Amino acid sequence: MAKWDIEPSGVRAVLVRVQGHAEELNAALQSFGADIESAAQGSQSQPITSALGDFLAASEGKLARMTGLISAAEDGAVKATLAYLNGDEQMAANAQSAAVAVGNSPVGKSAAALARLGMG
Repeated sequence: MAKWDIEPSGVRAVLVRVQGHAEELNAALQSFGADIESAAQGSQSQPITSALGDFLAASEGKLARMTGLISAAEDGAVKATLAYLNGDEQMAANAQSAAVAVGNSPVGKSAAALARLGMG
């Protein structure tokens, strides 16, 4: 069976770094359109202007999906970590309940009595 050991602080540190890179990417994408427009105007060439316009139109959807995927990955990491932590808490509660139930059962009481007598 696989062993999991997720450290929420480690997940948080990674997400903070990812968020920083995502913000840098977003800033670059904001200037991307303006830079393409500037290049088109600076070229003073209809074929270049047209090609740059086509390139920008073809790129916009891909770039938007890229930022959306980053956001979805961050959200998925948060949800998975929370599910892991909630599962750990639930397993601990189940184990504790089971231990209490065994301790209160006739077998558990017999085992406890034998242990007190040094026989368990």
